[in-house]
Amino acid sequence: MRKMSQHVPGQEADACSTHVPMQRAMSLIGDVWTLMIVYNLLGGSRRFGELREAMGNVSPKTVSQRLKMLEEDGFVDRHAFAVIPPRVEYQLTEKG
Repeated sequence: MRKMSQHVPGQEADACSTHVPMQRAMSLIGDVWTLMIVYNLLGGSRRFGELREAMGNVSPKTVSQRLKMLEEDGFVDRHAFAVIPPRVEYQLTEKG
């Protein structure tokens, strides 16, 4: 039986290069907890506790690490209010 597709030199490079932005995005937000944070911030700013509650069974450390990564990569803004008790809200940036 003959194989129907033919190999075209250089085709792989062209096909892969069109997926680079998607690969970059998935490398940044590809895990389930990070995706859940982004999803929960789509509706507007949220406090840490609100995010954690919405995400279900996830440790505070995991939420904190993912928020820090998203902030460092420019996907999330962190806004700390000068009040007692401390209040911090997170929201998506234009990039996010």
